[in-house]
Amino acid sequence: NIIHRNIRPSSIHLFNTNSTNELKAKLTDICFENQTQTKSFEFIRQSTQYLPPEQLLNQTYVKESDIYSFAIILYEILTWEPCYSKESFPYPWSIIDFVIKGKRIELSSPFLSPSIQQIITKCWNQIPNERLSSTILQQSLESELEQIKRLQIIQQQQNQIKQKDQHHREIPLEINNQQIIQTSSNKDKYNIIEK
Repeated sequence: NIIHRNIRPSSIHLFNTNSTNELKAKLTDICFENQTQTKSFEFIRQSTQYLPPEQLLNQTYVKESDIYSFAIILYEILTWEPCYSKESFPYPWSIIDFVIKGKRIELSSPFLSPSIQQIITKCWNQIPNERLSSTILQQSLESELEQIKRLQIIQQQQNQIKQKDQHHREIPLEINNQQIIQTSSNKDKYNIIEK
């Protein structure tokens, strides 16, 4: 039930605690209500692209507001590009105007699967109560991760089959105007084809 109020890339710290090179992420820089008022101008200047519409409209910040901010970060992590490019949104107020009107960028990146697109779309819904809860969001991302792992296993199996096929493919040789097909899987067998 903690509301962070300041979810953005600089609030996420990566570290590992063992020798397996597994990275863990921790959220820092939690803003409490009395802090948001004293830092409001600087906060908005630096974090505009991650702020939910209700905060841009000076409405009540709720748990689902953090979900909106997370959706922007999720997009940037998966696409390796900013959600709001400087070319399309040269000024902070360009983003503010776009977001408070209920507009969102098109999710056309090849790095975003249809299921991830659906997760992001639900998370940055204009209406806070219609965004995914943190529990459902976690379950959705874990399910997506399991699917990715399954696809990786299938791809590894397919690569192994391809490698075996390459070892068993026919290797053409030429001896005295005759083409000899030598099968690498059984080197005692030859097929002689007259040219």
